[in-house]
This record gives sequence, structure tokens and C-alpha cells, in this order.
Amino acid sequence: MECGQGDLHSYNAYRKVYNLPWREAELEELKTQLFNQLVILKKLRIYHRDIKPSNIILSEDGKYKLTDFDSSELFEENEEVIDSERLVDPCGTRGTDDRGTRTTKEFKNTET
Repeated sequence: MECGQGDLHSYNAYRKVYNLPWREAELEELKTQLFNQLVILKKLRIYHRDIKPSNIILSEDGKYKLTDFDSSELFEENEEVIDSERLVDPCGTRGTDDRGTRTTKEFKNTET
């Protein structure tokens, strides 16, 4: 796969060195492209689990692409999936939902 301008982490560092601030339209485009990719992944029941700037590449044609699915999980159709809002609190800590069930597959409460 062609990386184009590299990953978002490196691209952002480049912009900082050369004092090139992000324009609102650029950030809106980044947000929209990533959101659309996440919607598709959710429909496919794929959860990336490692979204960070170094896992987003910027192609030559200006498209942002989510990469590195090594930590991702595929949920089976009959498997319960918790709302993404509950997966991580604002501090980035994994927790439990209001039923006491762990919110990720690997930590999910297996007791019945």
C-alpha cells in the first residue's frame, strides 16, 4: 500500500516544525473521513481498538486511511456488543457498563 505523505503523527510533527497550522476545513475533512471508515467497520462488526495518529496514513490524493488492524476484533453476530460510548472513559480507562459487564470482549464478564 502506498503511504503518500506518511502517517498522521509524522505529518502533524512536520506541520509543527514549519508552523503550518491546521485549517478548520482540513480538520473537518479528517474527522469526516475517519468517521465514515468507523461507520463501515462497525457495520462489519470490526472494532479497531488502536486508533491513534500513527495508525492513520495520508495518501497522495489527500485521503486519510485507518491502518494497523493487529489489535482489532471481529464480533460474531450473536455476540453482545456494548455501545462505543461506554468502551473508554474520558481518561482512556476501560471500565464496566451499568450492568457490571466489562466493556471489551477480552474483559467481558463470562459469569451467568
